[in-house]
Amino acid sequence: LLIPTFLEGFASTASRLIYFVFLRTTIECEEETPPDFDRNSSDWSGSRFCNDRCLVAREAQFLKGITDGVEAALKFFIFPFLGLLSDVKGRNSTMTLSVIGLTVSMGLLAIAAYRRRGSSILPLITIAYIVQGTTESFTIAANAHISDLFVTIRRRAHAFSTIDIFRSFSIGVAVLFITGFVVSANLYEYFRVYLSLCIISLFTIPLPYMLIPESNQDPNLNTSWRDATPYAILSQITGSPYLSYIAIAVFTSIFGLSVLSISVAFVIAAYKWTQTVAVVVAIGIGAGGFFTQAAAPRLIDMFGARRVLLMAINSSNIGLIIMVLSPISPVFFLIGLIFVVSAIIGWYVL
Repeated sequence: LLIPTFLEGFASTASRLIYFVFLRTTIECEEETPPDFDRNSSDWSGSRFCNDRCLVAREAQFLKGITDGVEAALKFFIFPFLGLLSDVKGRNSTMTLSVIGLTVSMGLLAIAAYRRRGSSILPLITIAYIVQGTTESFTIAANAHISDLFVTIRRRAHAFSTIDIFRSFSIGVAVLFITGFVVSANLYEYFRVYLSLCIISLFTIPLPYMLIPESNQDPNLNTSWRDATPYAILSQITGSPYLSYIAIAVFTSIFGLSVLSISVAFVIAAYKWTQTVAVVVAIGIGAGGFFTQAAAPRLIDMFGARRVLLMAINSSNIGLIIMVLSPISPVFFLIGLIFVVSAIIGWYVL
């Protein structure tokens, strides 16, 4: 399970890391960037077709917001069906479907990167994220696989922590690799990068069936697909005070943390940071999340799950309040970011 988890996590993370900087290269305006412009300068826009740094950051973030929103909306409707598919057809089939979707998505983004400009960019990236939003279920199936194999709560908890730490490790490797060899190069062309990620994903497709014995030996063939509709899921949540509290906590946390989705565009436009410096901040986020997640089992044993969850919620709220002062100084942005990253431990509790 660890090998396909690493490859899928690497390709998916790498794609998301370069997505914004790739979108910057597609933005056009009246004034093009001079061929001899210093791409290491903080005034570099990121696009050969537009020399306005703030305009490029704004338009690229707008495109990213559209596709991220489409993907998130689709996941709301599709995730329950993918979970049910894992129960009916098996864990390996769902993991394979997820990697196939990732491969197709990388292929479409490679085509968009090859075209580089024009009216076809928005349809291509939107379709790519529609495919990803309707198929991304690798983590769901992997977690279900662990639940099948480990019956006792203690062994299951250790298995979950192991796979989560390993997944965080794959994310860290992707961040270091992409930052060191791709983002720092300040490219105008990302076709070969997306093509390489597409090939990695393509290689990963057969691995679940080749390496992982199917753990769902007793598929629930009598399950009704109506149980996976949004109405049925919401009925289950509202019918339990405990689930309702968890759902409210998750919703408000995601709503608040969604401000981080504009962080790269914000620091480039507000602080004139280069894209390399901006992504280095992402490395800090990833490293902090990794160590926080690694410490989660020990903290839960010491203080209990409820207290750790409350600490995470309070840390997130404090961080977001501090980040309101980010336009004044990047110090407030970085301090707030530390508190927000510390709140990642709450996701482990949930």
